Amino acid sequence: MKNLRKVTLAGAIAALAVSTACSKDLTVPNLNNPDQAKALSNPGDVRNVIGGGIAGYWNAAQNVEIIGMSVAADEATGNFGNFGMRFNGQEPSIPYANISGGTDQNVSLSPWQGLYSAIGSSNDGLKAIKNGVKLVLEGSDQTAAYTDFADFTWAASISQLAMIYDKAFIPSDQSDPNTLTLRPFPEVRDSALARFDKVIASATGKTYTILTQYVEDLGGPTGLTGDKLAKYAASLAARTISQTSRTGAQNTAAAWSRVLSYAEKGISTSTTAPGLDFSLTVTSSNPFGNNYTAYANTDSWTRVDFRVIHAMDPSQPLKMTSTTIPPKATSPDARLATDFLYNGGTIGDPTRGVFLLSPWSYRRYLYMARGQPNGFLGLTPNMIAAENDLLIAEALIRTGGNLQRAADMINKTRVGRGKLPAITTAGVPASADCLPKTAAGACGSMLDAVMYERLLELYGTNVVVGWGDARRFEQMQAGRPRSLPVPAKELGVLLLPVYTCGGVGADDCGNPIP
Repeated sequence: MKNLRKVTLAGAIAALAVSTACSKDLTVPNLNNPDQAKALSNPGDVRNVIGGGIAGYWNAAQNVEIIGMSVAADEATGNFGNFGMRFNGQEPSIPYANISGGTDQNVSLSPWQGLYSAIGSSNDGLKAIKNGVKLVLEGSDQTAAYTDFADFTWAASISQLAMIYDKAFIPSDQSDPNTLTLRPFPEVRDSALARFDKVIASATGKTYTILTQYVEDLGGPTGLTGDKLAKYAASLAARTISQTSRTGAQNTAAAWSRVLSYAEKGISTSTTAPGLDFSLTVTSSNPFGNNYTAYANTDSWTRVDFRVIHAMDPSQPLKMTSTTIPPKATSPDARLATDFLYNGGTIGDPTRGVFLLSPWSYRRYLYMARGQPNGFLGLTPNMIAAENDLLIAEALIRTGGNLQRAADMINKTRVGRGKLPAITTAGVPASADCLPKTAAGACGSMLDAVMYERLLELYGTNVVVGWGDARRFEQMQAGRPRSLPVPAKELGVLLLPVYTCGGVGADDCGNPIP
C-alpha cells in the first residue's frame, strides 16, 4: 500500500485560535525556519506548492479508510475490523464510533486530514500570488494557469468535504483562523460551487498545460489543458449537487437544472473525445494512490453486497440470511460476467453477522487489487465519463427535458457494456427478464434505469457515489450514517463536544430522517 503523508490543517487552525486566545505573549519565533512569506516568495516554490496540492486531494478522496461507508450503503460488504467495515454494516445499525482511538476513527479522520492538507497548499499558493508573486517560469507567465489549478484543487477538496461531513471549515487564502467556524454542509457545498464557477469561467477554452510532474497523465496523452480542467470542474460541480443530498426529499428538491448546465460542460462523451475520464495512472514513483479502488477489487478483503447482485438477478436475495450460499446468479446483463466474480465461498467470520457475507467480488479494476503483480498501481478512476452522462440523463428526466436524449445517454452503458435492450422514453422494455425491475417486479422507469446504471457502472470509483446514491435514492437501511461527523480529535482541539452520526432513529448526526 502506498504510504501517504497527511497534515491536519483544521487542527492547526483550531490550535492557533486557542493559543492566541489564551496568550499572545507566548508566541516564540522559530529562527530555524523561514516564515511563510519568505518561503513562498520564489515563483518555482509557489508553483510546486500549488502543483503538489492535487495529490493531497486525490489521495484523500480515494482514501480506503472510508470504505466502511460503502458497506453502510450495502454496496460493498466485509466484516473485518479494518476501514470501519465491520461496525458500520451492523444490523440493526449502530452509530459511527467517533472516538479518538481505535482504527474506526480513521473513517472520518483520514479523509478530513488529507482534504485540509490539499486546501492548505492551494491557499498558500493563492495567497502568494495575491501578495504579488508572478509565476514567470521557463520564459512564460504561468500565473493564470496555476491560479486556476489552485482554485480547482480547493473547490474539489471543499466539495468532497460537503459530500462526506455534516459540517466543515471553509478556509480561504484570506481567512483569519481566529474567526473560522464550522459551517453546515449546504454552505460548504455552495462555497465549492462558487469556486468551480470561477475555474470554469477562467479556464474554458484555454490551451495552457499544467506540468506533467504535478498531474501525471491526468487529462490524457496530450496533457491537462485549461479547457480540460474546466470540464473536470464542471463535472465535479454536477456531482457535488447530486451527491450532497442526504435524503430522497433533498434529492428531489436539488437544483437539477444547474446539474444539467454543469454536466453539459463536463466530461460527457457527447461533448468531448471518448475516454476523457477524471482518471490518472498511479505508479510506484508518483505521489498518487487509490487504495479505495484497490481494496474494492480485492476479494480477500471486500465483497460485493447482494443488493448489487439482486439488481442484476432479482431471484437472488437482497442479503445473506444464513451461511448457506445461494446458487450462482444469472443475468441477461453482460456485466455480471465481465465485472463480477463468483468465488463459491465467503470470507470473514459469520458470527459477526451473516448479512455481511457474500461469495461475489468485483474485478473491473482487478489489476489494482492487493495481491496482484502490480497491485495498487495502474490507471485509476475518480470520475468516469459515464457518471457525467448519467447525470445529464437524470437531470433531463427530473427537469422534463429531452427524454430521448436521456435514453440515449443511459443506453451508452446499458447497451454498450450491459448488452441489454435499449431503454425508451416509456421506460424499460417489457419482458419477463427486464432489468431493472421495481420492488413489485414490474419493469422499471427511466429513473430506475439511471439508478441501475449508476449502481453497476460507477462501482469502486469514489465512495461518495455509492454511499451518496444510497442516501438520495433512499436505499439506506435505517440508522446507517448519512454523513460523517467532524473527527473526535478535531473536536477535542476545538474544545467542542464530541458527537456522532447514525444509529436507529437518528441516522444523520442526531437528526431523525423523515
